[in-house]
Amino acid sequence: MVVPLAAVIFDVDGVLVQSMERNAEAYRRTFEPLGVRIEPQEVFANEGRGSRVLIAKLARDHGMALSAAQLDEMTRRHHELLASLGPMPLYPGVDALLRSLHRRGLRLAIVPGNWRAIALAPVGDAAPASHPIAGQGWTPALPAVAALAELVIDAKRLGLDPGSATVLAGKRFGIPLYGTMAHSYVQAHEREGDAFLDFARAHPDNSTLLIDTYDTEAGARKVVELVPRLRSEGIDVNAVRLDSGDLAAHARKVRAILDAGGCSAIRIFVSGGLDEFDLERMASAPIDGFGVGTALVTSSDAPGLDCAYKLQEYAGIARRKRSEGKATWPGRKQVFRSPQGDLLALAEERHPGTPLLAPAMRAGRRLARPQTLAALRARALAGYEQLPPALRSLRKAEPGYRVEVSDALRALAAEVDRRGT
Repeated sequence: MVVPLAAVIFDVDGVLVQSMERNAEAYRRTFEPLGVRIEPQEVFANEGRGSRVLIAKLARDHGMALSAAQLDEMTRRHHELLASLGPMPLYPGVDALLRSLHRRGLRLAIVPGNWRAIALAPVGDAAPASHPIAGQGWTPALPAVAALAELVIDAKRLGLDPGSATVLAGKRFGIPLYGTMAHSYVQAHEREGDAFLDFARAHPDNSTLLIDTYDTEAGARKVVELVPRLRSEGIDVNAVRLDSGDLAAHARKVRAILDAGGCSAIRIFVSGGLDEFDLERMASAPIDGFGVGTALVTSSDAPGLDCAYKLQEYAGIARRKRSEGKATWPGRKQVFRSPQGDLLALAEERHPGTPLLAPAMRAGRRLARPQTLAALRARALAGYEQLPPALRSLRKAEPGYRVEVSDALRALAAEVDRRGT
């Protein structure tokens, strides 16, 4: 039985480079007998592709046409060369973690059918005690597990597989890039199947095919027909995308067609003006991923944000506004968060809980360096997980979140009121 891995944090600095260089050397030796020199940059530029897919691409880039048998043989040789180069380097701290898990009868495993999914599984004969990592169909001690784990686990806490179609997001922040084809791309071809073939060959490591341009179920059957042909070229279809109609109903029919055609590893991705309520409604459908765009970057339910500057202290003296329905609390304040809720207090007070407010700027200068996207994501997730379950629902929570005001702050407000205008 495979159970979800709750939390694993890996430090990948430096060691990833070692793994990439080792991998590049194996590819160089794989092509060397054919008189082809593979430069490390060619491998680095395609990091993340499966070995069979990358060998096929490198061969095409160098003007070689490989048969399916030749591709199988070169993939086998590549794996042998990798093994001959010695153990794959493990990331700092991972070895101790793995041995600790192994002593408890557990190992890291890749979930069958989804190589990005990390799980804990019982140790079996396939997981040697010296290196208690094993995946389905992968060699032991595969560092890709460590490289993927932090992203995958963070995302799975929210039920997501992180990624973006925005190339700049990948360049600046290291967010995994995913993309798919447009309906216009399919329409520009005389036949839908030709569009699928051209797109898969152009994107052999990220072939998500849009199948609803004409008839969703018919498109799924065409994918099943084309899969053997693409596999002979070293290309695997990762997913199909649905963008119209009753997405949940189509997903069930498409899943049945794919499974019956021996394509159970192909995932189903849906899109089309989705929001959080659509995702909740389709939770039971056989859908592996959701494309959320407009609803994620806009606020259609509350398009206006009413903000205003209020003076709470001037010349060292507490001030407050007492306008009807808009009264404020005076003085410099702090918010203390605990499992019981938030407490609004004066800055100099001390209360149980975590203080939330910290100075960001002073005299026009930032007081700290900007945090990384990963750190901000971790902070947001930690805060989210501290909320009571009722407040994590899409529905309005009753009772709402508890916020109280300290006695000292109430006393200061009363003092300011007595002082008058």
